[in-house]
Amino acid sequence: MTDMKRIFVLFAAILLTFTACTQDGGVSSSESSAQSSSASSAAPDYINSSSPESSKESSASDGELLMKSFGELWMGDAYYIDVLLTQEYDSSKLGTSSSSEGNNSEVKTVSYDYIIAVDFENNTAGLVMQSDVGDQVSVIKDHELYLINPSEKTYTHELYEGEAEDFGEEFTVKRCLGIINNCTFVEDGETKYNDKDVKYEKYTLASQVPEIADPVITYYFDYAGKPVAEVVETETGKSTFDFRTVSQSIEAKSILEIPKGYTDATAS
Repeated sequence: MTDMKRIFVLFAAILLTFTACTQDGGVSSSESSAQSSSASSAAPDYINSSSPESSKESSASDGELLMKSFGELWMGDAYYIDVLLTQEYDSSKLGTSSSSEGNNSEVKTVSYDYIIAVDFENNTAGLVMQSDVGDQVSVIKDHELYLINPSEKTYTHELYEGEAEDFGEEFTVKRCLGIINNCTFVEDGETKYNDKDVKYEKYTLASQVPEIADPVITYYFDYAGKPVAEVVETETGKSTFDFRTVSQSIEAKSILEIPKGYTDATAS
């Protein structure tokens, strides 16, 4: 359990500056349309959305790719995201303000291979996260947080006062993916991402901390309107989310279950 908590702490620490900038910047599906209207007047019109743009000739500013692919992902009965996250960060600046200027730069890279799933109807959630510094497997079920140790085939559990949706949002909409609240549209267009023809939308996110510059978020989509990647650039570094699966159905239902045969080590 100690190792898994360490992974969680490291993951949260790397996102510290980004989280400070967003604070309540995540959006729920019911709020997303209203919140997007507070962005720059140059932003795409997400209010009167009907369907994702699918023709190669259309621009993101003609449709609502961000809203459809990210904002509406949190609607429905479930969501399932399989992501490769690569974070490049300067550890000398992590969690500090401008007072860190003059410190020696310590650029590091950490990769996270994780799947997050939330079943709203049954109030369950699951996370499998494998990183360069260890693994974490967690399940939210019956208002309990289960921390699972695959190497020892054990688990511990403790009371979880929130809902499964709250747990899911910690790793998705509130901290990382699909943030559009307090965003100002910069530009959109066509480019290549990993040798694939894609569309992109670029935004700045209003920082809530005077000492921290506005992060820049770039979303990449294929021409069917499906998310390909998201890149978040902050003063401390860059986070790149490569989406392998984004779905409103849970493809690996075992992620929501405690593995059979594992021993409860809570009292140990």
